[in-house]
Amino acid sequence: MKKILFLSLCFISFTLSAQDRYISGRITDANDGETIIGASVFLDNTTIGITTDMDGRYRLRIPVEGSYRLTVSHVGYQSVFKEIEPGRTSLIFDTALNTVELEELTVSAGVRFRRTDINLFWNKILGKNSSRKTIQATNPETVYYYYNPKTRILKVTCREPLQIINYEMGYQIQCVLENFTHDYNTEITDWRSQCIFTELEPENQIQKNNWEKKRQEVYHVSLTKFIKSLYNNSLQEDGFVLGAFGRNTDSENPYQISLNPNRLLMPSITNNSKTLTFS
Repeated sequence: MKKILFLSLCFISFTLSAQDRYISGRITDANDGETIIGASVFLDNTTIGITTDMDGRYRLRIPVEGSYRLTVSHVGYQSVFKEIEPGRTSLIFDTALNTVELEELTVSAGVRFRRTDINLFWNKILGKNSSRKTIQATNPETVYYYYNPKTRILKVTCREPLQIINYEMGYQIQCVLENFTHDYNTEITDWRSQCIFTELEPENQIQKNNWEKKRQEVYHVSLTKFIKSLYNNSLQEDGFVLGAFGRNTDSENPYQISLNPNRLLMPSITNNSKTLTFS
């Protein structure tokens, strides 16, 4: 499978502080200005989230360190996203949600989805085949698949957040799908989503211990752990190798690798940060 991925990772210095930092606001309907009750407001890829109250208001505590992405979502509305940069100042973010416009994506009841497209989508989103023993979505019927036989491009939309249960690690996951396309000509998939994690209640201590063990296993090979190791200059100690590939003129040995991480990092001259760009 041919895949191309470009990432730009910025590591920003931070100072821990005992002062709490919050983001708060009010969510309304863009058409009539009415408050939206029960809208989901959360920080992407965290367990920090809340739903709006009877006045459409919310208030979330923001961790002092790092940058985050705020997601505002509700069934029948287009989701809204806001980047939150590092800092200590509390923020106010009011926003009005627009209703979902399907337009050309409206499909008649007679259209049948292709099993190939369905399997491809869920394997990408879940990382493996759906199963009640590992991970599965509880509302797969909300997903719509649009395959264009002329271009051989698949587009997937979802009218509400995906509800996913990870039985192996004990999480309920709410996933807001921004976009999903797959080109069968190049086998390249482009998709983006925002997720919030809620811990499930373990049935017993054995299950709780198993979940904790699995979470640690996944974390130790995660991008989050890699970023922290790179920032703390502890790549080797944490089991990571960062290398730069180059080409040789020798056809029998066409590639060479440099294991000097500093060759891939660009320090900032204005602040204590580093930028890593790789393909």
